[in-house]
Amino acid sequence: MKFMGIDMGIFGNKRFAVYYFCSMFSAIGTQVSNLAIPWLVMKDTQSIKMMSLTWISEILPLVIVSPFLGVFIDRWNKKRVLLFSDLSRIILVTAIPVFSLVHLFSLWILFTVVFLLSIASQSFSLVSDFALLPFLVRKHELTQANSAMSSMSSLSSLLGPAVGGAVISFLGPVNALLIDSLTYFSTLLLVLFLPFSPQISKNLYQLTIGMLLGEIKTGLALIYRSKILRVLSLVSCIGNLAVGARVTILTYHFGVELHLDSKVVGITYAIMGASTVLSSFIATFLSRKITIGRAITLNMIGAVVGMGLMALPSSLHSMILGLIVVSMTINLTNIYTFTIRQFEIPMEFIGRANSVYRMVLSASYPLSAVILGGVTSSYGSHAAFLVSAVLLSIAVLLLPLSNIGSYKIKDDHIDLPATPSPEDDSSVKYTP
Repeated sequence: MKFMGIDMGIFGNKRFAVYYFCSMFSAIGTQVSNLAIPWLVMKDTQSIKMMSLTWISEILPLVIVSPFLGVFIDRWNKKRVLLFSDLSRIILVTAIPVFSLVHLFSLWILFTVVFLLSIASQSFSLVSDFALLPFLVRKHELTQANSAMSSMSSLSSLLGPAVGGAVISFLGPVNALLIDSLTYFSTLLLVLFLPFSPQISKNLYQLTIGMLLGEIKTGLALIYRSKILRVLSLVSCIGNLAVGARVTILTYHFGVELHLDSKVVGITYAIMGASTVLSSFIATFLSRKITIGRAITLNMIGAVVGMGLMALPSSLHSMILGLIVVSMTINLTNIYTFTIRQFEIPMEFIGRANSVYRMVLSASYPLSAVILGGVTSSYGSHAAFLVSAVLLSIAVLLLPLSNIGSYKIKDDHIDLPATPSPEDDSSVKYTP
């Protein structure tokens, strides 16, 4: 589709364009909450332990609840999951200002809200990423759509903290959460009027404890039996070990080892964010030149090189150059692996399989902090980045086990209609 002679690309799809901008509006609101909640805890307690408990409350559902949640998502109506998730997020975020207004607010209420909010957000993203997005675009547009959504996430990460800081300064951290609750109405109304209704075939009320555990095992087995998903999950886990704590280590390096002021650190992180946005636009171009499997391999090798530059104890310039390379290559790898998961995981397994996949990846983040933090504490940040480069090298060596170099998205779906009707669900089926 062209507008005034300009090719609109994926944004020529009107449904996707509306979804993109509604999601960006909601994502910026989420960034406001991501700043307001820890700021509220910091102002009330001045305790790093309480701030850590807030982070744990957010991460814990991804590790212990995720597999069970996936089973139910596979059995529930996907549109209702999206609507219920957004309604839950609106109620939960609004609850904090309400409890504060009636003088019933406490940190344990906050931790509970953060825990439940993480579950609601995970439920929404599982369905929106792996069912709604493939419904909105044709299969051969998925890489382009994922690139656009990745750029949206990066842009919201750049804009959100600035907006959040201004809102918190003007309204305070408690009232700033009301802004976030309003932004969820954008995706709520979009889903409400969207003709999206994939079929479900199982009865929720027939589920027993034994069947629940069996369903989780089924999701794990699907990942394990698929050579490419099995290897990609292992590679992604190792990759998270290598880069999960890089922002924390960088902050320590700039602030403690180099004694830089906050302005320089802020500019460096802005460069990192801009690099991620740029890579999102490169993703579609690169996937047209080489197979998606080769693109993943090349980007993982690039991440090793970038992390090697960060490990060099030479100058700030090599550190920033390495940071740019790592930010771009890791984001490109995430986009391509995300697309493969959308193709390889059947619709009836999106909850179970992706919940297990995410659980594995989420568990590696705190391990990254433990490993790289320990190395940094004993030997300095450059040693930690060297360990990261070694871990990424191991991940690269594992990639050939999946024959990923020859992986290519098939084009037998190109003739599908751009905006499929609810009755024709051909655009929401996946290549087994």
